[in-house]
Amino acid sequence: MENRTQLLANLFDKKTIEVLKKLLLKDGTFYLRDISRATNVSLSTTFRIVQKLMGMGLVEKDQIEKFTIYKVKRDSEVFQDVYSLVFGKTDDPAAQIKRSISEKYPSAAYKIYKTNDKEGKIFVVSNHVVQADVDEILGTIVNITGKKPPTMLVTPEFFENMQVMGLVNHDKLVKL
Repeated sequence: MENRTQLLANLFDKKTIEVLKKLLLKDGTFYLRDISRATNVSLSTTFRIVQKLMGMGLVEKDQIEKFTIYKVKRDSEVFQDVYSLVFGKTDDPAAQIKRSISEKYPSAAYKIYKTNDKEGKIFVVSNHVVQADVDEILGTIVNITGKKPPTMLVTPEFFENMQVMGLVNHDKLVKL
């Protein structure tokens, strides 16, 4: 982390880094004034930085009557590259889910499986984990990556039945 911080400091000025950090974590639309206030960067400098990011395809602008609003394009190719540069490489979604569940349920019994095919389906198998918590974790992943990983919370009995019925191929599962 320290090396990445030093690298960013050498490549970009501190104001650009602050605006980038705030924007990359921003969900939905934003006004320049809000970003300027949140980062303590002047409005004119924030405008200049956002204009550069628009040129890169990371931010898009929309005019609604007399108001100008902006939005980070999470589905753009440049988003993941810039996010990785600023915050480091994002974990595999299954690893993020496992880490978050282990933090929230330190003593609960659960297992997490991922299919080793191109879909990378994730199964959270537990009688204790709550769907709302899984949804919250997935929301965080979507905010970071722009994509929702195919994830299902099931009881151990239901997961066993899925395997017996051939809906889940045990040979294609990787336990995390």
